[in-house]
Amino acid sequence: MNSIIICEGLTDCLFIQYYMRNVCHWSDKSQRKNKIFKWCRELMNDSNSLLLGHNGGSSRLCEAFESVMKSNYYAQDSEIYHNVVIMTDRDDDQSERNIINDLMFIMNQYKVININEIKSNEWCILELSNNLGEIIKIKLLLVVPLDTHGAIETVLLDSLSKNDEYDHHIVEKSKEFVRNVDYKNQYLEKRRHRVKAEFNVFFSIRVPEDYYTERQKIFMNFPWKDNQYIQQVFQKLNDLS
Repeated sequence: MNSIIICEGLTDCLFIQYYMRNVCHWSDKSQRKNKIFKWCRELMNDSNSLLLGHNGGSSRLCEAFESVMKSNYYAQDSEIYHNVVIMTDRDDDQSERNIINDLMFIMNQYKVININEIKSNEWCILELSNNLGEIIKIKLLLVVPLDTHGAIETVLLDSLSKNDEYDHHIVEKSKEFVRNVDYKNQYLEKRRHRVKAEFNVFFSIRVPEDYYTERQKIFMNFPWKDNQYIQQVFQKLNDLS
């Protein structure tokens, strides 16, 4: 069975990639080009395939979802994405409702029927009539932080902060710098932008010359199975196996 996870950016992709490998026991297959993502990675679990990728930003999540619907509309049975997962941050109290409305708009364009209501962190069953008039059943999962405003970067910084006193100092100073440097919120208008700025400031201090490699090392050493927050947010991804 084919599944696909749509992420906001590279950090989210790498985080989910390591989660799927370490917790759900998927293995890397390849990095390949496709018509949906700018960056992607394919994972395998027995005969199950998982395509994980991003197009660079939250504003393009629904664009990728529309590409998946279009692909499924024309795809042969062996190429259909039967499980579709969308990963996003909770930027404010309206984030979840806004993205659901955008998804519903796209679904209406393809005359998709949602059997049950779309809710965050719950599977929703969709029915799509393809170009041959055949009914395709698709499972949709919208994953957002559970109760508070947050992002994957927040989880990483919190974990690093708890594990090392000096890293805790740098994390707090990075947050303070971001709060003070753009005090009018002229450039970092949304909370997700401020969180990502804090994340990038921290890593630019810790590893100014090799940010990407160090980030991967941190993902490899992250306590995946011990972090209760991660287990809560991503537990539904176990259903893809």
